[in-house]
Amino acid sequence: MINALESLNVTCKIPLPILASWRGVYKEGIEAQVPLGVHLPSILEGAGLAYTIIDEAEKLPQLENVILDAFENSRPYVALISPKVWEASDCCAWQDAGMPEKPEVMERTCRFSLTGEVLKPIMLRMMRSAP
Repeated sequence: MINALESLNVTCKIPLPILASWRGVYKEGIEAQVPLGVHLPSILEGAGLAYTIIDEAEKLPQLENVILDAFENSRPYVALISPKVWEASDCCAWQDAGMPEKPEVMERTCRFSLTGEVLKPIMLRMMRSAP
């Protein structure tokens, strides 16, 4: 992603506010997320990309600055949003949509059949034997 941001957005001065869930830093359940998450601020800094860390709900108003800066300065600007921000949330999006309870997760089944045939190689060049 950093290569795309640098070669397109930075070079062409295309504004792009990025609101990113900052995995790997707060109560992370997937160990594979930790190495990148821990180093992400340093990586963004090293790439010269502006970023703001939002690690508590009280800092959410900073998102407005992230968005404004991206457009005012014609550049990418990343908001790293810690999962801690949503920890105390009692948001029930399904209730806001008029549904009485959380929708049931539906199981999906995918079936496919794979058949193959091993083809005999075709020689495209004739090789001459040495005299």
